[in-house]
Amino acid sequence: IENEILQIIERAKPEITNINTADIPQFTGDKTLYNKQLKDLYKQNIQGKTVQHPAIGDINFYGNGLKKTIDEAGNDFEQLSLLPQIDDITKNARYETLQPAYKMRSDGITDFDILSGRANINGHPVDTQIKIGKDARILI
Repeated sequence: IENEILQIIERAKPEITNINTADIPQFTGDKTLYNKQLKDLYKQNIQGKTVQHPAIGDINFYGNGLKKTIDEAGNDFEQLSLLPQIDDITKNARYETLQPAYKMRSDGITDFDILSGRANINGHPVDTQIKIGKDARILI
């Protein structure tokens, strides 16, 4: 039975997305500049994209949560380095749960789909939680 449980746990792990460190802006000591580089990279390569997730369906990437994502990561450069490939991490992530918004929101978001993603940065596994905002019409 223990072996069967381990197999179930293994199958439930999210698919690993390999991160190419050449695609990640290098931190040079200026956090404001680094955040701007990440935002620019996101806007050029991810914003406006749609990915297909097996449990959720189409996920559209907008700029809505970008500032909050960067602000919440703070100085966690490992988490920030996932941003340039958040689209691949998201489509390969494991679905966890649906979480209702805790307050009435002006942007119309009513719920969040919570996903667990995993990436590999230079052979080092990094786990992350992804929140996908949902409104009455679309995923945000």
